Amino acid sequence: MIDGVRGLLISAKDDSVIVETGGFSLAILVPVPVCNTMNQLLTAPGSSPEVTLSTHLSVRPESWQLYGFRDSAQRNLFRILLGIPGIGPRLALSLLSHLNWQEMRAAIEGGDHSRFLAVPGIGKRTAARIIVELSGKIEGGPESELPAGDGVIDAADALCALGVPRSEALNLVRVIVQETGPTDDSSSLVAEALRRRSTS
Repeated sequence: MIDGVRGLLISAKDDSVIVETGGFSLAILVPVPVCNTMNQLLTAPGSSPEVTLSTHLSVRPESWQLYGFRDSAQRNLFRILLGIPGIGPRLALSLLSHLNWQEMRAAIEGGDHSRFLAVPGIGKRTAARIIVELSGKIEGGPESELPAGDGVIDAADALCALGVPRSEALNLVRVIVQETGPTDDSSSLVAEALRRRSTS
């Protein structure tokens, strides 16, 4: 089992990234928000950053495919989705690409089928099955620990991708936002968090 990958980020496009580690270039399928975070890291000063992903290896007779996630919590949600009849890895990945933890929990608690029907590949039966199967299993999530601001989650995700433990990333971002106020500027949050981390 490959529990995680740490290496040099080579590219990020659509729903996949390539990470070079130990002499291998690994093609890893990821949720779209994770891919977007990786793209931001690539376009930041000093390209090809070293990144960390929690992973899940899907082994089938015809192929092996590695799936990557920002942290173990997102990977665990992916694995929970795989336990629902009719949902395979690609559909689970699509769900994580269109709904974050908070949105999924709200849809399940409110019995909101429409949120799931908006995800490509999800029909009425599957939407109903997701709500039934996941009821009571989505109690919280990393996003619920963060203050408001569109750039806040992006900043925490970017810090995780750079190898900062999730709990530390959340705490750094939370403290900075409490001091400076909500912001959509994730790049500044990441830079300030890394500065504080290096001087602590």
